[in-house]
Amino acid sequence: MAELSSVDAELDAMWRKVFGQPLPMLGAPEIARKILADHVAKTANLVCVKA
Repeated sequence: MAELSSVDAELDAMWRKVFGQPLPMLGAPEIARKILADHVAKTANLVCVKA
C-alpha cells in the first residue's frame, strides 16, 4: 500500500476522530473536507437545539 500524502494523512486523522473509522477515499480532499464540515455543522446545530 502506498504512503498517504500529508493532506490525506491529516484528513484521515480528522475523519477517524469524527467518524471512528478510516478515511474511505484518498485523493479527494475537497469531498472529504465538505463531508467533515457538513457533519460538524449538523452536530453543532443539534447541540444548540438541545440546549
